[in-house]
Amino acid sequence: MPTPPSASGYAKVILLGEHAVVYGQPALAAALSLGVRAERVANDGALRVEVPAWSVTARPEDGTRLGEALAAMAAVVERHAGEPPEGLLRVTFEVPIGAGLGSSAAMAVALARVMRPEAGDAFVLEAAAASERVFHGNPSGVDHTTSTVGGILRFTRGGDPPCEPLTALAPLPLLIAQMEPGADTGEMVAGVRARLDREPEIVTQLLEWMGALTRHAESALSHGDAPRLGELMDLAHGALVSLGVSTAALDRGCHAARRAGAWGAKLTGAGGGGCLIVLAPEASQAAVAAALEAEGAMRVLTTWAGAGRPST
Repeated sequence: MPTPPSASGYAKVILLGEHAVVYGQPALAAALSLGVRAERVANDGALRVEVPAWSVTARPEDGTRLGEALAAMAAVVERHAGEPPEGLLRVTFEVPIGAGLGSSAAMAVALARVMRPEAGDAFVLEAAAASERVFHGNPSGVDHTTSTVGGILRFTRGGDPPCEPLTALAPLPLLIAQMEPGADTGEMVAGVRARLDREPEIVTQLLEWMGALTRHAESALSHGDAPRLGELMDLAHGALVSLGVSTAALDRGCHAARRAGAWGAKLTGAGGGGCLIVLAPEASQAAVAAALEAEGAMRVLTTWAGAGRPST
């Protein structure tokens, strides 16, 4: 029996620069070797998507958010192919959902590739962007771009282009630790804005310093200097603490990871909960994972950041 057609989209992490990126500073996004996989289960009938993790089967315009996203993607397919997509597709998540790892974008990329396996990146980016607008309103584009093209990208809001690929000597050995449920991104961004309004001079300098950390991290990546990158991650986490977006659980996780042999650790994404990323040598990863679990991590994954194009 032939293997059903399948495709994947990479999840992503923000290595450095979250929150500062809102104010024009650069951020680094890295594709993970884990993500979301979609497969075609049946070719017949109207389009529907089964998501076992959510215990749902969605159809375009069925009144759900996923149904709206599928309708938006189907419109892109029909515009390019001349006919709407059909059949039953199934989605499998390899990463926590709603934890700042770009799972909705990775799902959209995987679905787009299964809907039109012969299409190139331009189509995938367009279809995934249509889905992301349903889920996130006015997304920056960094999630679905990273999920589509892979690697490590520098993202600058308002840049031309906004996303630029970087050269790293090798993928980075990362652990992803979900320490708490994720917080509302909008609330965390608003909290930083309120702090900036209260202390404009100090917070502006902090945001600019975070931009400098990101630029130094680019240099560390280009030289394959993982220990230096880890130190920069530690400094970045301290800046995020100062912005008020970390939590006690995230801070404890960072300290535990460093004590266990990690090069560096920081929160990733909006903060207020969610995930840590930990850069650690392969020889120390088991000890680091055990330390994170002892601190109450809900889930610890071992992965590589900066991996290449998703497999199809």
